[in-house]
Amino acid sequence: MFDANISVFEDLGQPANSDKYEYNAKANLNKFLFTDQGNFDLKSSLEHQKVETNKQKEVLVNKVDWKSKYLPEKFGLKTNFLATAVNSNYNSQHIDNLKNDGSQKEFSTSVGYYGESPLIKRNLNNNSADLLTPKLLLRY
Repeated sequence: MFDANISVFEDLGQPANSDKYEYNAKANLNKFLFTDQGNFDLKSSLEHQKVETNKQKEVLVNKVDWKSKYLPEKFGLKTNFLATAVNSNYNSQHIDNLKNDGSQKEFSTSVGYYGESPLIKRNLNNNSADLLTPKLLLRY
């Protein structure tokens, strides 16, 4: 799925001779893939903002989430692996809360092992069942 948005705002509280316009452009791309190794979720977002003539911010974020297929069950356990990778890039000029010395690049990852054990307790007297599913997630 792809979506994009471009907008222009005018600050009516500013004097007529000042720069009172703000320009914003955003684009997002989402893609979900099914493979033999598991599911991949790809997300990309791009944002460009210009305010007060000389303040500018450009942000590009790419994120990949992976979830493996469930591994063969042993003793009723359902387990799989998870992974996430995020690549963030931004460039800013004259923005107070961001670094202004050129392009900034950041990359982060996490890997996890997920397991759950569905438990059922059957009550034969009133023909009912109680469900309990303990879950475990180990991340690095």
